[in-house]
Amino acid sequence: MRLNLAGARETTVMADDCFVDVARANFRRTPGGVILGTVGRGQGFHTYDQLDDWYRGDLWGGERGVWMHWSVLGPPCGD
Repeated sequence: MRLNLAGARETTVMADDCFVDVARANFRRTPGGVILGTVGRGQGFHTYDQLDDWYRGDLWGGERGVWMHWSVLGPPCGD
């Protein structure tokens, strides 16, 4: 489902399990916001929301409700 509220950026509601596909990846409280921490390659990430190039989800065994950029994630979230 895609939502586009007058003047708002487009969001997508979805759910996927992805894995970090780079040596070090930052996770944030908001897209492009302050870095909360870093995880390594292979970290599981259950996504349930997307805003532009950012995915929101829960790190397996860790922080919940954090944002990660698609470029640090493997398929089906990243390239």
